[in-house]
Amino acid sequence: MPVADRKFRVDRSRSRAYAVHYATFLLRGKSLLTKERLMKKVTLLLLSLVLVATTSVFATGTQQAATAGRPILEYTTLFYFDSGDPTENIDLKEEFIPWFNDYFNVDLRLNYLPRPDYPQLISMRLAAQDISGIIRHFGGAHAQELFSEGSTMDWLPLIQDNPNWLKLPEGMRNGEWMRDGKLIGMPSAYAPGRNFVRHIRKDWLDNLGLDVPTTIEEFYEVMRAFTEDDPNRSGQNDTVGMTTRTTWLMQDMFHSFAVPLNHVGAHAIVTDPHDGMRFNDGMLKPQMVDALQNLADLYRNGYLDPEAFVITGGGPARERITTGYAGSLYDWVHHSWAWNASMQRNDPNVEFVPIMGLTSKHATQFVNPGGMYGVGEPNVMVAWTRNAKEQANLLLDTFLGNEVAYWSGRFGVYGKYWEFGPNREIVRLPWKFNDGVPAYAPGPSIFSTNDIEPIFALWQSGLVFQGNEAASTDFVERERGIAALTAEGLASGLYFQYPDLDKEPRVESYTSIAADIRRIFLETVTMATTGQMTPQEAIASYRQQMRALGAQRMLDEANALIGKTSSTVYRY
Repeated sequence: MPVADRKFRVDRSRSRAYAVHYATFLLRGKSLLTKERLMKKVTLLLLSLVLVATTSVFATGTQQAATAGRPILEYTTLFYFDSGDPTENIDLKEEFIPWFNDYFNVDLRLNYLPRPDYPQLISMRLAAQDISGIIRHFGGAHAQELFSEGSTMDWLPLIQDNPNWLKLPEGMRNGEWMRDGKLIGMPSAYAPGRNFVRHIRKDWLDNLGLDVPTTIEEFYEVMRAFTEDDPNRSGQNDTVGMTTRTTWLMQDMFHSFAVPLNHVGAHAIVTDPHDGMRFNDGMLKPQMVDALQNLADLYRNGYLDPEAFVITGGGPARERITTGYAGSLYDWVHHSWAWNASMQRNDPNVEFVPIMGLTSKHATQFVNPGGMYGVGEPNVMVAWTRNAKEQANLLLDTFLGNEVAYWSGRFGVYGKYWEFGPNREIVRLPWKFNDGVPAYAPGPSIFSTNDIEPIFALWQSGLVFQGNEAASTDFVERERGIAALTAEGLASGLYFQYPDLDKEPRVESYTSIAADIRRIFLETVTMATTGQMTPQEAIASYRQQMRALGAQRMLDEANALIGKTSSTVYRY
C-alpha cells in the first residue's frame, strides 16, 4: 500500500481535553501528599498541560489504512510498540496496520493511549461516547464498573456459537470475566499465574556479608544496611534500601503481616486464607498496626524511597533498580532473571535473587498470594458499538483462528520481526543492532500478551532470539527457574494460589463503591507511612469513612455469595 494511502495522526484537540480533565481528576478530593509534594505534583501537571498545548506529548494515537469494503475491527490498546508513550517507535506503528490489513484482508482501526493514565482516559472517552469497538482493559473492579454502568456489553450472546470460542479451555471461558452468567470481557490468556516476588540485590548482600532475608525483621535490617552501609562500595551516599510505586509494588509488606491485598495492591478486601477464605477488610485486622508501623519506620529512616508515593507507573520504579539506586523491589517474578541478563552486560557482578515471601510472627505461611491459571486482561466491548457481533466474531476468527495473526498481535510483522522455525518454534528476528548486539522490537499488544495453553504457548513451541544465543538461553533458564521457585513456594506453604474469582467481591454493592475504597485505602496507607497520622489514627479514620460508605453491607453481601459470614465489623 502506498505511503500516501496510510493515515497516522495525533489527535491534539482530544489530547488537550483529556489532559485538562485528568488534571482535575488528580487534584480533586483530599490530598494524599504533603504540601511540598502536592506543589510538586501541581507544577508537573501544569507543565504537562503546557506541553500538551504545544507539542501533544500527552498524545493519543489513531492509526488506520484505506481498506474499503473490508470487515471493520475497532481496537483500543496500550503499549502499542512502546513502553506507555504513544510517541515512541512511530516507524513500527506506521508499518503494522497496513501490513496486517493486507495480510488478513480486514480493516483494523487502532487507538492507543498512554500509560499510566490509561484507565482514566478510557473512562473519559466512554463518558463522552468518543470511543467504540473493543478495548483491551486492565481488568479488576474497573472492568466490572464499566459493565455495570452500561458502558460495555455482555460478549456471550455475540460469540456463544463461535467455534474458536468453543475450542478454548473451559477454565478460560468460565474464568474471572464470566460474572453471573455474563461474559463482561473476552479473556486473553490461559496460563499458570505469574506472581510477584521480592527482588533483592544479592551482590550487595555479599558485599555486606549478609544472608538473603527470610523474615520481615531481617528484611528491615537489610534495608537499613542497603541505605547506610555503602552496599555498592562507591564511597558515596547514593543508594536506598527499597523502592516502590505506592502499595502496588510493595504488597509483601502487608502479606507478611497476614494482611493480603487484592491483585494490584489497591485495597485489603479479599478472601483471606488466614481467615477461612472469607472476605474481610485487612485494614481492620489487629496486625495492620504493626504493618503500617513497619512502613512508617522504613520511610522515616530513609530506607524506603522518599518518592514512593509520588512515582507514577512501574517503569520509573524499575528504573531506580536498573540504575543501581535501589536494592529491592516487589514485582513480577521474571524480573530477577531479566535484570541479571541486562545489567550483567555492563557489570558482571550484579546479581538479583527472588524471595518468594517474608514471614513474621503474624504469618509463617500464605505470605505470597498468586493466581492459579490466569485468564489475562479482558477485551471489553463498548455498548454502542455498531456491528458488535460482527466485530466480536472477527476478533476471535482472526486472532484465535490463525496462528500468524495471534503471534503477530504479540510480536509484530510476520517475516520481519518474527517467523516460525523448522519445528514451529517462534523465532524473534532482530529489529536493530546496538553496538553489534541485536535488539528485538516491542510488540503491538493486540488481543493477547500472554500464552493461551495449550493452543498458543511459548514454553511448548519454544522461543529463539535469532543472533543472540544468550537471550535464547536466558529464556529457558528463566522459565526453569520460575518453575522451580513456584514449586518450592508451594511446598513450603509460602505461596498461596488464589482462585481468580476470589480476588475481589463480585457484588454490585462493591462495584458501586470500589473507586472510593481504593482512594480511602491509599490515603490511609500514605498518611500512616509518611507520618502525617499514627497507624492507629489512620485506621480509625479509615474505619469511620468505610462505615459511612456502606462497606458493612458490601462485605456481608460478598460473603453471603460464597456461603460465608463476615468477621470484619466496621462499627466500634
